[in-house]
Amino acid sequence: MDPEGIAWLRQFLKDYADAGNAVFVSSHLLSEMSLMADNIVVIGKGKLIASTTVDELISGSKGAGVFIRTGSKSKLSRILTGKSISFSESNDGMLVRGVTTDVLGKMAYDANVAVLELTNHSASLEDAFLELTSGSEEFQGKSKVRK
Repeated sequence: MDPEGIAWLRQFLKDYADAGNAVFVSSHLLSEMSLMADNIVVIGKGKLIASTTVDELISGSKGAGVFIRTGSKSKLSRILTGKSISFSESNDGMLVRGVTTDVLGKMAYDANVAVLELTNHSASLEDAFLELTSGSEEFQGKSKVRK
């Protein structure tokens, strides 16, 4: 379909669902599903992997959280570990899960840790799907590196 047809069909299905009707769509176009669906069911190898809202699936992804860049990553690491807050480190900062930007910013301020960057980082539906279904694909392509 062309972009106008896709937008029309998406709106038609939303209006139909808003009128109290059930709409089931089976698709591998995850970017389109993230725009259209409220709830999602993921099946792999004939087994139910997830049945949840799109928002819950995305927010539960390892790629979702609050990104923080600071001049004192080690000090902030100790604080987060002491409060049992989940985080992962990269060269340029940390991805912290389970807290808001407000809470993390106040925590850093209270500890006298300078914050250079503080942003919400959300995963895409595709990221969450690939994480969730890792290892449950029936067919996998093999990548070959040519020299």
